[in-house]
Amino acid sequence: MPTVKFLEEAEHFFHSGKCNSAMHLLASGFASVRKEISNADWKQFVCDARQHNAVKTTRLCPFINHAVSRPFGYPGDATLIDHIYGYAKPVLTGLPRSLYACMTGASAPRSVRFRRHVLAHYIDKVLHEREGDSSVLSLGCGHLRELDLSRVLTQVRPHRFLALDQDANSLAEVERCFATLGITAERRNIKDIVAGRLNYEGLDLIYAAGLYDYLMPEAAHSLTLRLFNMLAPGGTLFIANFLSNIPDAGFMEAAMDWWLIYRDENEMRALLSGIEESDIASMQQYRDPDNNITFLEVHRT
Repeated sequence: MPTVKFLEEAEHFFHSGKCNSAMHLLASGFASVRKEISNADWKQFVCDARQHNAVKTTRLCPFINHAVSRPFGYPGDATLIDHIYGYAKPVLTGLPRSLYACMTGASAPRSVRFRRHVLAHYIDKVLHEREGDSSVLSLGCGHLRELDLSRVLTQVRPHRFLALDQDANSLAEVERCFATLGITAERRNIKDIVAGRLNYEGLDLIYAAGLYDYLMPEAAHSLTLRLFNMLAPGGTLFIANFLSNIPDAGFMEAAMDWWLIYRDENEMRALLSGIEESDIASMQQYRDPDNNITFLEVHRT
């Protein structure tokens, strides 16, 4: 099994008041080990590492502790993302405060904030182009915080704006914040769409921010085909997914028990297999500035 020397060094840094050095060492150490060993050995290493004092110390951070404790029963819930967006404002001092600043300022959270701005851009674009005749679907909507960045939503109301999520708590927050904007929040399971039990038509924009990070390949592919068929002519499907082997993956899995399903650009394009080329007007892919998230934008003819 791999050495735990970096864990011991990180613990020493914590005791010395050097939080940033400790966290950097943990992130780089976990990334290195994850890269060098098999998946089975990595999972065993993670179980052992979580008993180390260095990893236990990180749980003084509310962001990390929330991820580990999973108060809503699943990883990456909307309340956790609110820490990244700055909506959660815990009163902290000392080491917990340093840990929190380090975590929310890390590479992956920066990418999540960038993703939120991108989502707001797409919403603004479709509302501007189609004015009041637009239909939008947000899948796995969470708290729908991208609407707070939208410049036109308060000026131009869409004909339909559907916000779907499996979490009733998230939908309650959506209704609390955005009910006056005509948002329709529905508690739905993605399996209903994949199985064809739930269908919408004539949508101008469909987007999924973090949903695909939790979908196995077969489900992701089936869902993509279903969603594309829901688009109106000229409509846009926008999907985001964390890239394979991002620097923070080892720490997220080991210290936060936050496991994602990663995809590269080729795997994202493969989600479109089965769609006739003549039905795709254009397709483009790009990344966030930190190279953590890949975005897939597809336009229907």
